[in-house]
Amino acid sequence: MPIQGLLLAALLVTIYGCGQKAPEPQAAVIPAPATAAVEPAAKPAVEAAAPIVAPSPAPAPVPAEKTAAPVKQEPVAAKPVAAVGEKVQPAAAAPKKEKAASATPAAPVVAAPAATPAPAAKTEKIDASNLSKLRQEFSALAQQQNYAQAAIVGKQMLQLAESSFGAQHMNVAVSLHTLAGNYLSQKQYVEAAEHYQRSLKIAEKNLGADHPDIVAVLNGLANVHLAQRQGAEAERLYQRALTILEKARGPDHPDVAGALHRLVLMYQSQGKVAQATPLAERALLIMEKRFGPTGPELFASLTTLAKLHEMAGNDAQAVTIMRRVQHIQHAQHVLANKEKPPGPNQPAP
Repeated sequence: MPIQGLLLAALLVTIYGCGQKAPEPQAAVIPAPATAAVEPAAKPAVEAAAPIVAPSPAPAPVPAEKTAAPVKQEPVAAKPVAAVGEKVQPAAAAPKKEKAASATPAAPVVAAPAATPAPAAKTEKIDASNLSKLRQEFSALAQQQNYAQAAIVGKQMLQLAESSFGAQHMNVAVSLHTLAGNYLSQKQYVEAAEHYQRSLKIAEKNLGADHPDIVAVLNGLANVHLAQRQGAEAERLYQRALTILEKARGPDHPDVAGALHRLVLMYQSQGKVAQATPLAERALLIMEKRFGPTGPELFASLTTLAKLHEMAGNDAQAVTIMRRVQHIQHAQHVLANKEKPPGPNQPAP
């Protein structure tokens, strides 16, 4: 009967699971009912089928573990094969040592450029010394009014400055300014203006548009315009120089008096006495404040002011100022004689 068959099958499974061997005829009778009726006991059914191939049920789990082991070992074995199996790890360590070794000689390579400035600095010092010698030679020739030969030396000086320090260096600006003055002395106004303008651009780039050191270039360029009767441009440059000096030195500095004096001479050459006179008086006050009423530094301011009064028809005022000039000259003469050492036939005071 079906119910009895099921009970018998369950009994056989229980007995077989306890390690006892089931009778052979019963194992052939229940294969279908065991599969259909006992689904939750699927694993025991598989284990029960194993003894059909093997004589005892105990070895059945062993092949299962052996089969599962390779499956688990495959991913684990793959990592060591890549890293250790082919002995890549020692090969990988070698490049690291090579990098470390290559990093050690790299230090002198970095230090080598640091040593290069020493010869460059030495060369620059030599070039600066040669440039100074050329400037001294140029100055001596200019004082002798040998302007043609001075121009040759000035060009050599400019070329050396450009090749040694670069086209935008201040040494180039100074050389351009010096050579421009030589051209101005020869009345070569076009060349003078070109060199002054280039010098001014370099100086402004290195020092700034309001630096007092560019005043000399402004004055030189103004002189070129004034010589060509370009009064408006000359006045603009002189005024700019005056403003820079007032801001940098203060309103009562002798350099300011010098800038005022240049404007005075320009207005005087143009016959603008009314504009020149107050500037000349201000310049004289600055010089008196710095050097006293009898200092020889007052000569230029006094003589210029006397000339302006004469041009304006103030002869009495002009004469008074000139007498003051003569008094200062006499005092300087007396002072010079006192400081002069006595001659061999002259007794000491």
